[in-house]
Amino acid sequence: MGMGYGASFGWVAKPEWLESLQLDGWDTLQEYLEHHDEEVICTALEHGDEELLTETLVGDLDNEQLTDDELDKLIKEKIKELVAAWERICKDFYYKTKLNLELYYHNSAADGSRYDDIDGLVYLVDGVKTITLPALKPVNEGNIEEAWWVTFG
Repeated sequence: MGMGYGASFGWVAKPEWLESLQLDGWDTLQEYLEHHDEEVICTALEHGDEELLTETLVGDLDNEQLTDDELDKLIKEKIKELVAAWERICKDFYYKTKLNLELYYHNSAADGSRYDDIDGLVYLVDGVKTITLPALKPVNEGNIEEAWWVTFG
């Protein structure tokens, strides 16, 4: 089978707008994204990969003087906190907009093209295509924009 680029499209929410919605859990997610690898956090949440989260968080906590049991307990608590924050964000976003929110990470240098509209972490919005009145308002206000990019595979 041949390899090549495939076109992708999505509706992308501006982070400033998401912040202005005061979504429950937003500050917790932003704290994790600020102190950890965005690609890892995004991929782990997107795929429900607790092992990947564990590897990332353990690396950040190695300097602390904890027993293995204490470290394991702390990691589980942090994973639970992060996953719960993302779930609350998604629920609150849906409640306020009647749209669904997804995390997506795209590395245009490694997996795409310099012409991609996105690079890095983005918040994809699903449900805009239904063009319901609640979905149309943020698009008209410029808070959700269409984006195109390619992925190699």
